[in-house]
Order: sequence, then C-alpha cells, then structure tokens
Amino acid sequence: MDNIEYSLAGAQSFSIPADALDKLLREPDGGLCLVYLYMLRHGGVFETGAAVSALRLTAEKAEGALARLKALGLISPRKKSGLLPRDFPEYDPRDIADRGGSDAGFRAVVDETQRIFGRMLSTQELRQLFGIFDHLGLPAEVMLLLINHCVEEHRRKFGGKKLPPLRSIERESFAWADNDILTLEQAELHIKHRREISGNLDSLRHALG
Repeated sequence: MDNIEYSLAGAQSFSIPADALDKLLREPDGGLCLVYLYMLRHGGVFETGAAVSALRLTAEKAEGALARLKALGLISPRKKSGLLPRDFPEYDPRDIADRGGSDAGFRAVVDETQRIFGRMLSTQELRQLFGIFDHLGLPAEVMLLLINHCVEEHRRKFGGKKLPPLRSIERESFAWADNDILTLEQAELHIKHRREISGNLDSLRHALG
C-alpha cells in the first residue's frame, strides 16, 4: 500500500457536519467511522504508518476505508508540497563515525539505541539514525524520547518484548519533523495526545464491536 496522505474535505473542526454523519451512519463498516474520527482529531491528516498503528487496522482495511470515504466525498487527497523529502542523503560511514566521536548528543542516541536493541547497529541503521539527527534536525533528547516512544507503542501493539525496526522509527521521525516537533515539551505533549487518542479509539472500537 502506497503511503498516501489524505485530508478531510471541508472545514477543520471537532464537530461533524450533519451530512457527513448521515453518510457514516448509513455505512455498515464501523472502520470508516474510526478512520474519519482519527483524521478529525489529527487536523484532517491520515499518515498511513502512524494511523494504522494507532487504529490497529491492517493496511488493507485502512486502504479500503480511505477509498470508501473518498467515494463518499468525505476526504480528498492532500498535496505533499510542504512535506520533507522522504530520502536521506547518502552518508559516508566514516563521517558518521567521526560525528559519533565528536558529538556527545549523537553518541548518546547511538548508545541508547544499541542498549535497547541489545546489539550493535548495522551500517544502514546508523545511517538512518544519523539522517534523523542531521537531515531532519531532531535534537538528541527528542530522538531519545522518540525512540523509546516507538518501542513502547510497538510493544503495546504486538506484546512481549518485540522491538520496532529502525525503518518504523524513521517514518515516525518524519512525522515529527513535518509537524515541527523539535523540543522536549512539544514531544511530550504529542505523546500525551497520542495516548489519549489511543485510549479513546480503544473505547470506540469496543463500542462498535
């Protein structure tokens, strides 16, 4: 499934237009309501990776819900011109090693990530971490919070001591950078908000069966 973003058609608010509500109530699939409410609560944006995780939907179900909402005229594709490019520069491993030796912040991120994963990171994983730090400009303390948040969310979803792939952490880092989450205060507020949403969605999912 392509990582396509959508935005709600019409004004952004936390009230649901009567015609939209009527359309949703006529639909047999309660997943449409979940996707629509998620977008409403997130400023009209559906970022596939984060949303699928929060809603606990399969990519196929999310794709089907988005297609149906689009057919109903409730959402429309969002232009991506304001988003950051999704590819990191081709960093030389020697430059990454030099930065790790001279920058205490980046070294702390590498050390903490290796501690969490219980192993040394591969060259590609180091490139991904360095891209988040250098290309996206996330400060070291924000990256540490991001990584631990991704681990917590992954374990909450899949149980046990499973760890998210670095690719998943990379995707979440782009979402934070796109939304200018660049300080500890902003990151903590964002995580608190996500947890509240997850709790509300769990209640709604139970009510919808």
